[in-house]
Amino acid sequence: MRMCLLITHILTSLVYLPLVSIELYPFALIGSILPDLIDYYLKLKHRNPITHNLLTPIIPLALSPPQPIALLFIAYLHHLTLDLLTKQGVYIGAEKVRLTKIESKNPLYNLLTLLLHLLIFLFLTTKA
Repeated sequence: MRMCLLITHILTSLVYLPLVSIELYPFALIGSILPDLIDYYLKLKHRNPITHNLLTPIIPLALSPPQPIALLFIAYLHHLTLDLLTKQGVYIGAEKVRLTKIESKNPLYNLLTLLLHLLIFLFLTTKA
């Protein structure tokens, strides 16, 4: 498991802190790295059509789960959205989709992703 990519996903999950109670944040944290954890621990190919498929978190969300479980799948979807912005992309059903040709291990991409999330975090925590 590539640690720097996990760190990016972990740090971007901090954007949920101003939105949820501290008790619910662990669900966002776990959801933000869950696709890669499943791949790693089940020894699946990274970014496979099951764990890195936009339909995977959307189907449980459509069932209106309790708030902690919904947050877990929202964070899972957030992870996939970040992966969608890389060359490796993600799946929608059986179709592989990518929005850019940027490598996920590109330090500039990861830095810009973190800075964007920092701005979102600051915006959410700053009172008007």
